[in-house]
Amino acid sequence: MIVYRVDRGLLGFALHPDYPQQRYAFALMSVNMAVDSDAPNGPLLHPTVETMPECAPTLNPRSECCVSGDTPGLGSCEVTGRLYRLRLNANNEVDEETTLLRGWCHSGSSHHIGDLVFHRDTANGVDGLYVSGGDGAKHLAADTGDAGSICQNPEDPRPQGSFRSQWDEYLDGKILWLPMPSVMKAGGELTRSEYRIVAKGLRNPFRMAVHPTNHDIYVGDVGSMIYEEVNVVRNPHQDGIDESAIPNYGWPCIEGGDSTRGRNSFFTGIEYCQNPIPNYVAPGLFYGRTGPIQTLEVPEQCEPTNPGGSPGGIAFLTSDAFGDDWKNVLFWADSTRGCVFYFQKDADGTPDMTSLHTAFYTPQAERTGPRVVDLTVGRGANDQNTLYMLVYETSSVQTLTFVGDPNNGNIVESKRVPPPLVEKPSEEESSSSIRPIVDTAAAVAAVAIGGLLV
Repeated sequence: MIVYRVDRGLLGFALHPDYPQQRYAFALMSVNMAVDSDAPNGPLLHPTVETMPECAPTLNPRSECCVSGDTPGLGSCEVTGRLYRLRLNANNEVDEETTLLRGWCHSGSSHHIGDLVFHRDTANGVDGLYVSGGDGAKHLAADTGDAGSICQNPEDPRPQGSFRSQWDEYLDGKILWLPMPSVMKAGGELTRSEYRIVAKGLRNPFRMAVHPTNHDIYVGDVGSMIYEEVNVVRNPHQDGIDESAIPNYGWPCIEGGDSTRGRNSFFTGIEYCQNPIPNYVAPGLFYGRTGPIQTLEVPEQCEPTNPGGSPGGIAFLTSDAFGDDWKNVLFWADSTRGCVFYFQKDADGTPDMTSLHTAFYTPQAERTGPRVVDLTVGRGANDQNTLYMLVYETSSVQTLTFVGDPNNGNIVESKRVPPPLVEKPSEEESSSSIRPIVDTAAAVAAVAIGGLLV
């Protein structure tokens, strides 16, 4: 059963890159099932309102009867994560479900699983799927493990909790690479040799995007109470994936850079954090949770109304829909600050992490959102790829249309994509800037999968 309270749920979804010829979808979700459970809907890790109606009569019947902490009679709200491959029939109904990976045991209520991104570099024989997941720890305290939690491995003497992002035996706090033979493996579940770790030491790599020409991975890594990060994983395939030297982004010992400022004070007493972090890579960009982003061209834009920050979407614009100079520009959003940013390109076409600009923002006095939880690229006017954002509060998809540089500083404006997404655009809509972000079959597949799994 899918668990969707707080920052959990169906957080990663992707269609096979050759859809609809290859009628498969992939879903990364939080589930109320033990890691070793093979039953489709159980056994449950904790009761739901359906099985224990007295626990919370006002909750949705499928809500889990627990909280992210110990509560008498209910207990802690541990869940696990699973990556599913879903085969779709001609009616876009799921007729086969295969578990590819299971793990990501989660004892908090935030930074659980993350994103799914297919990547294909035909010239170099690279074809497969990137999968990201958070550290799975409690996010409001220093979590080094809890002997009473099902997520604690009693046979591992090392610190756990947030530290699972450092240990290669766990999926947590990592970016994984699944080559296409593993993605499409007959019979399903993958062994350790059938996927590779390409980055670790991440707290909550919620969203990621692959550069369209040099194939580096750009990761929005949601931080704790100190810093937020945008990290860069250099093309893992350029020299071959070497798991003896996995790029390590430092969490939980370091966030915000390897300096006295960046050392995480929550964990400085842990022996592991007192030593150099192996294969440490500093963030491409980091910023605090209060005040302006100092590297922003106009720092007073996008100050948070309350302390916080959360990189909530990241995507490359892979067309010239905004003009020739904008092709392959990296856009990213901070969900808490309600802003969309972009990086100026270097001469070689890579994002200049020191040249940050605002693409879309609302003045602080007027701010009520939007909380962007994803940015993606899809068909726009004239069948060119353009940017879309998914907004949490309104459960809406909005297109970002280039408008130049008006007085308020925005270079794009947002327009809500009118539902239903599954309808074919009319001739009038086809010539406008608002179009469905996916074709009818893909949208129906998403709807069918969502309806089946929740």
